[in-house]
Amino acid sequence: MIKVKIHMKKKYTYILFLTIITALYSCKGKITEAKSDNNTLDSSQILNLRFNPMDSLKQGSLILASKLYDSVSYVPLQTSKLSVFTEIDQLEVTDKYFIILDNGTKAILIFNKNGLFHKKIADVSTNSFSVDYLNGQIAFVDNNEAGTLVYYDFDGNYLKKEHLGIQYFSFAILGKEKIGYRSFEKMGIDTNVFRNFSLFSNLIYFKEKSITTGYLPYDTAAVNPKEVANTQKNFYKSGDDLFFIKPFDYYIYKITTDKVTKAFHISLPDDFCVPGDFCFNKKYLNNRRSYIAKHPDMVTLFSDFYNTKGNLFIKFYSTSGSTMDFFHYNFKTKKLVPFSHIASDSVSNFLPLGMHGLASDGKTLFTSVQSSFLIKSRADSKSDWPQLPLVLTNFFTTENNRSNPVIIKLYPKI
Repeated sequence: MIKVKIHMKKKYTYILFLTIITALYSCKGKITEAKSDNNTLDSSQILNLRFNPMDSLKQGSLILASKLYDSVSYVPLQTSKLSVFTEIDQLEVTDKYFIILDNGTKAILIFNKNGLFHKKIADVSTNSFSVDYLNGQIAFVDNNEAGTLVYYDFDGNYLKKEHLGIQYFSFAILGKEKIGYRSFEKMGIDTNVFRNFSLFSNLIYFKEKSITTGYLPYDTAAVNPKEVANTQKNFYKSGDDLFFIKPFDYYIYKITTDKVTKAFHISLPDDFCVPGDFCFNKKYLNNRRSYIAKHPDMVTLFSDFYNTKGNLFIKFYSTSGSTMDFFHYNFKTKKLVPFSHIASDSVSNFLPLGMHGLASDGKTLFTSVQSSFLIKSRADSKSDWPQLPLVLTNFFTTENNRSNPVIIKLYPKI
């Protein structure tokens, strides 16, 4: 399986990719699924949303940030010899901490919510991590030890390793349950543990070395795993809700401790959708990359999905880049607004809002900005500089282009 990092690097450069789907659905909702004895998905509460990101991007007018957000605040992260890092590759938010994965320095860093440095976990090799909110722990799949979870507490202390017997690309911890994502892998299974393993599913509920159930089955004979590229992150938390997304799937799944539900269906124009049998029809075997290359405007992936009260945030990807942006959707106005079309104003002190979502507590959207860009934006601003909050005054007085990134908190209007 090809591993692909999807969110923005410096100067917001995207990494484009070709990828295959798991259980795939057409844009109009016609379901094509592999036959399996797996659990049935609950679709009784599904919400259908019709989006046309291309039309939203073509609208040239800007919308002021104050029309979308009640307030915007900035949290500089303390920069020291021990805490300095390059980029926020993943952010998870607890009641007390910002927990950050930085692949550049191969570290997980823990900051207090006021931005002061707390602890650091060094020499980390992983695609993503999960937070066990119940026990106050951080866990991640160790890329150097396939099928192994490594645990630390919030003070950066090593706790234990857990050999799972099965290789997951990413996973989430929800209460006492663990849910793993397996993409289309045929291998990565310890046959000494799972001698009669036959449960090939994208989502697997497990406890230690015991699989309890599976959802979203796939046919190992229909897909070559080498065709599959995957995102860095598949699980997105919004407050108490946990959502799951996967490449070339137009559903957003909500995960609870006892079931998986189809929470949202994103309906796009037909020209932007892959065929409904793209995952399971063997005629596409070893031809999926070339098919997508011939249809570069198709939306191939959602990411950065967050559902705050009255608002939804999502990013669309296509291989051509034609729909590539982070969008804000308000359920009351029913407007889909690209972040690139939002103009900073007094609500954000005429400072950047960030370019993609990192986390949400169910009410707030967290984004980030590099210190160098924030400083440059302040210097380039042609507006009269407003009276800044003390935290920003201190930042512009004491920090420089090499300082840590700054977390941005956006409070959307309901």
